Amino acid sequence: MLPALPPPTRAAIVRGAVGATPGEEHRTLAAVTTTLAPDQRHRLYADLGLPETWALRG
Repeated sequence: MLPALPPPTRAAIVRGAVGATPGEEHRTLAAVTTTLAPDQRHRLYADLGLPETWALRG
């Protein structure tokens, strides 16, 4: 579903999912981005204001 959404909508949904998992934010972000193409993933991280390596920290 995420790949089919426009970037602003995708970012809003992911922001909500990450915010709903305190202490697991990194894992949640890594998990939800697995279905995105590389360019979509780059855009999502840019829209979230995070470096792509952020999800790998957890």
